[in-house]
Amino acid sequence: MKTDTKTNAKLRKLSTIVSLCIIAAILLGQITLRIIEKKKAEKLHDHAVAAAQEYLQTKYGFTTNLKDESEYPARRNILLRQGIHEFSAEYNGRSFYVWVNTNSEAINKCKDSYQFEDMYAEIKNRLYSEFPTSFIHYFWLGDDDEWDASMLLYGGFSEYYDGSNLDDIIKKCGKGGIKFCVANASFKDSDLPQMLSDLNFSYCLTAFDTEDHLNEFKKLVDSDSQLFTEYSQYKYAYPYITENINNLHGEISTPQIVLREAEDYVYSYLPIENAGFPVAADIAPPTALETKAFTELFYYGGSKTSPAYDEREYVDTPVSVPQYFECGYGDVMIYYPLEKLKNYRIEDISYAWYSRGGFSNNRNIEKPVIFGDYAVLRLQYGEMSFMLVDMSGKGEYTPGWAAK
Repeated sequence: MKTDTKTNAKLRKLSTIVSLCIIAAILLGQITLRIIEKKKAEKLHDHAVAAAQEYLQTKYGFTTNLKDESEYPARRNILLRQGIHEFSAEYNGRSFYVWVNTNSEAINKCKDSYQFEDMYAEIKNRLYSEFPTSFIHYFWLGDDDEWDASMLLYGGFSEYYDGSNLDDIIKKCGKGGIKFCVANASFKDSDLPQMLSDLNFSYCLTAFDTEDHLNEFKKLVDSDSQLFTEYSQYKYAYPYITENINNLHGEISTPQIVLREAEDYVYSYLPIENAGFPVAADIAPPTALETKAFTELFYYGGSKTSPAYDEREYVDTPVSVPQYFECGYGDVMIYYPLEKLKNYRIEDISYAWYSRGGFSNNRNIEKPVIFGDYAVLRLQYGEMSFMLVDMSGKGEYTPGWAAK
């Protein structure tokens, strides 16, 4: 019996030793693999640096210090996993990037953005020469993902730009995107849409009725407000847009600006499904509500002596008749004339809204956006009711769904 016990103990000890040896071997293998991979990465990095310097010397006749730091580290790491090294550099007062593809199958091993500003300047000169009252809302120009990296390289080209071959370079291996706004002009007789299509650009070209409204729109898109993302800025300026031409969905489109009249304001229904420049859809006319019925939407739960929330005090000073829109998921944009609000301090005017669309955040009181001659209201989610209210003398409103 004692012999069996000693034998089992020896076996357990041996098993433990074997297990520790296996674990040690695995750890040693992993450490060795990491050392090998690190050395391989360092070798590839040194090769990429040398290739980049040789490339710059051949293309431009200079070399410069290359840094691994990037303004976009996440993108840089994604590229690195695909064998593409990204370096930041500076020369002659100009900051730029150099990319080196260490994959053997790549035809063009290097690209850079040193000449991007020169190429962009030529594009701007063409546009501003034809449309002097204008501004570029958004611009992108880079390679056409020749390396199949799923990450377009902003300003990245391998060909040398000599001031006369921009079209050839872009047509060969580039693509771009632009939002361009003008005033007192039309794109209908312009060659610009065709030129941009030939250069592999996606574009959104928008004409405004006056220079003042164009400048006001520029201030809007230059603001840091989270309201204005993607193409939502155009919704606030809708009454003053006379024309739009875009190819955002592949084919050239000229959406109509559709404004409908209510008794005291104009409006447009812009479904959220239409990505890109807002495209209006049909909607039933709004229905007037009783003021009491609307204010009751800001009371909920419990009893009248112990409600879950009672926010009726914030909507007990109506400025307009409550209105209800029966619509799907999208934006109903209300353009309320400032002329009808002249008896109020515009700083005190807000709009209360309520949605029957099934969302928990189903109501709020918000400030309108002032654009041109309108206070602009944006109703989201669907099945919306709204009413303008005078908030003078009232504290800051926080909806119950956000506070409780």
